[in-house]
Amino acid sequence: SAIHRLVLGSVSQSVLRNSDCSVRIGRLNENAENSGERILIGFDASPGAEKAVEAVAERKWSAGSEVKLLFAEESGLAE
Repeated sequence: SAIHRLVLGSVSQSVLRNSDCSVRIGRLNENAENSGERILIGFDASPGAEKAVEAVAERKWSAGSEVKLLFAEESGLAE
């Protein structure tokens, strides 16, 4: 949809949807100096998700970086 393209961008959305592996989608923030990275990890308690969290935790990030986890649970209900 047009809203999704505004949020992610059509190319980023296509990469995210069609990738067979973990991907990092980012954009340059030219207005912020030394503000650090903002990382969002989709987490579903799978072994792959746990490895992603471990990999991010072990990496050295610049000052001001923040990591957020988005927890996903399969409930069988469409929301």
